[in-house]
Amino acid sequence: MKNSFKKLVILFALTIVFVVNVDAIATYHYTAGNTKSTDVSPPSFSLTLGNPCTTLAGVLSRCYGTSGLTSCFESKAIVEDRLNVTLEGNGFGDQTDINFLDGATPEIDQYDAYKWFSSLGQPTLFTKIGEEFIGINSLPLLTGSVDVPMGLNPGANGTFTLTFNEVATFPQSAFITLEDLFTDSIVDVRAQGTYTFSSLATDTFNRFILHFQPGVIANVVNQDCDNATGSITFTQNGTTVWDSYIVADNNNTTYAQGNNYSGAITVGNLAPQEYIITLVRGDYTAQEFITVNSNGVPIVSTLAVSDTTVLIGEEVNFTGTATNATNYSWNFGDGNTAQGSLTQQHTYDDFGDYLVTFTATNDSCSETQSQIVYVSTVGINNNTVSNLTIFGQGDRVVVQFNNWGGNKADIFMYNALGQRVESVTGVSTLKGRQELNIAGIVPGYYIIQVVSGDKVESQKVYLGNN
Repeated sequence: MKNSFKKLVILFALTIVFVVNVDAIATYHYTAGNTKSTDVSPPSFSLTLGNPCTTLAGVLSRCYGTSGLTSCFESKAIVEDRLNVTLEGNGFGDQTDINFLDGATPEIDQYDAYKWFSSLGQPTLFTKIGEEFIGINSLPLLTGSVDVPMGLNPGANGTFTLTFNEVATFPQSAFITLEDLFTDSIVDVRAQGTYTFSSLATDTFNRFILHFQPGVIANVVNQDCDNATGSITFTQNGTTVWDSYIVADNNNTTYAQGNNYSGAITVGNLAPQEYIITLVRGDYTAQEFITVNSNGVPIVSTLAVSDTTVLIGEEVNFTGTATNATNYSWNFGDGNTAQGSLTQQHTYDDFGDYLVTFTATNDSCSETQSQIVYVSTVGINNNTVSNLTIFGQGDRVVVQFNNWGGNKADIFMYNALGQRVESVTGVSTLKGRQELNIAGIVPGYYIIQVVSGDKVESQKVYLGNN
């Protein structure tokens, strides 16, 4: 049973009459006296909006009335989180709605509808925004603790029953409780479903508070080209504290677990699949299902070079590795490229520094590895000494050691007049490369002397423009 309540138009005056077509509305109820119908099909005629029927200026609910009659039609749109509370008692009934949706505000807006009081002796159930009585109360998305005052005008002495409908639209991890301020009792709306109480016609209206606690919010990082695996951050806002939690997959493999959970937890190294977080609080168990997707399979690659310092015409061997790749390409830095193989050989025709790149790709991802190869030539009057190479390259002197002499060496540079112009001491003679950079060098021939213990090698090199 339900009394005939009206919703006040927020955006339009009641004296204005509108003609609306209802063919697109899916669900209707009509009121006649105190009786609410079951669902009926949309009428095949247009209805004229006017007193005493009014409309919600939005998409949640509309009340239409045929011209000159008191019957109303109501359309109910789907709202993600919606609590419908019905009241029965003394042969009458009423209801009120609390919705949580994107775009709504805590204040009265186009998503809300005022509540008109029932006829004398009949009960009226409502929520409140400020001091206003509300029939449909639409609030922002539930991301924190929300308290909604709910009141009752019983109309007459009697015993009444509240029934809480559409609780399943909320996440399993969301909590809704009803606080009865007259009896100091708390009702778990999800567990109990109904609440029966007595009320006098003289009781004050402000009797109940509905307490809403949000469910766990999951933020997912999917596997992609930058993430070899995915992760999920679970956040429990509000005041809810869970006794325990477990994160597992459909094969019951556990990825994380703990006790006294609130706030945020992050679970990483997750492959693309569905995961289940199971939450326990007292006798109640909630489960939320979250999927990590794959937005691209990442590639892991390496690049190895047989030698990074070579002579002109000397063959260099390149070896790449790549997991999850299907195509391979090479750029040797001198204008030459290659495709389709993990190994390559290449020779250089001129001295210089060449950036070699190896790129591995699949349908959605790519990764590039690079390495500089130094190519030199033997200068005028230069002799190659076993395990020691000295050459000039532009404005640089390059000394390549390969376990020559003792453990340390000194390098000295002299101009044609025999004047020392640069030196470096204590360099390692193990396999490696040592450079002397002389910015703004005067082009010409220079003598490079390398000393290690009783070993001395000198070579004449040309320095200047490449």
